Amino acid sequence: MRRREFLAVAGLSATVSTAGCLDSVLGRERRLARVGLSNFADESHRFDLRVARDDETVHESTHEVRGASDDRIFGTAPDCDWGTTPGDYEVFARVDGGEWASRSASEIGERWDDSASCVSAHVQYGDSLWIDIRGDCDELFTVSPETCLVGDETTL
Repeated sequence: MRRREFLAVAGLSATVSTAGCLDSVLGRERRLARVGLSNFADESHRFDLRVARDDETVHESTHEVRGASDDRIFGTAPDCDWGTTPGDYEVFARVDGGEWASRSASEIGERWDDSASCVSAHVQYGDSLWIDIRGDCDELFTVSPETCLVGDETTL
């Protein structure tokens, strides 16, 4: 075999053999531990939430979150019925039937470790809707990172 053909075959083999590893490095194999919803606006709003794993919807819910008052911001965390399966997660949200916003779990915010294998999503509404992906599972879990975090209405 000639040198160029050998290099081409070797390069292709290396690329194919590491494709699964690259998915993990690029964030496709993250676990989604929690999705939190927070309402910074003065009035109550309805949040529609959808979570997809590997392009398949694994969660849909609607939540009424009361408005902020004085020094309190209200929020909630839906049941994480998507489980602890790693995958390529995307979080979709809208407020009061408006336009959907989305964020991939691979888009970890700059202040978090982008190599995290476990992330949480925070959907926040004030003047506009935004979704923040955080590599903060070590901070969220005090018992076992193999569980999902759920919750009822909370105040911040």
